[in-house]
Amino acid sequence: MQDLVSQSLHALQVSALADVRHLIDAARQRVAGTVNAALTQLYWQIGNRVNLELLQGKRAEYGKQVIVELAKQLTTQFGKGWSERPLRYCLRIAEALSRNNKPPQYPQQQGLSPHHQHP
Repeated sequence: MQDLVSQSLHALQVSALADVRHLIDAARQRVAGTVNAALTQLYWQIGNRVNLELLQGKRAEYGKQVIVELAKQLTTQFGKGWSERPLRYCLRIAEALSRNNKPPQYPQQQGLSPHHQHP
């Protein structure tokens, strides 16, 4: 009898452990998706704003100078993650995603639940 109780308890613990692992993995995936969506939107917003308001659609030497100066200021405040290269990446993201001047849309912005899976 004692062995049967011990085996049942062990089976419940194994099942609970598997469920907890699944919960943790699912939460990690949701967090990663949320972070990726937020970063993509941030990069779009930065790139779009820089292009529209600072570069005003211009590139060449003027654009290079604007990016260099902006990178210096942002790097001073936020660190090397905002140097020229990441700013240029933001511009490319904005160009790729804003053919119609609208930010990328994500489930939480469209009224969908956070558990909604993209097709």
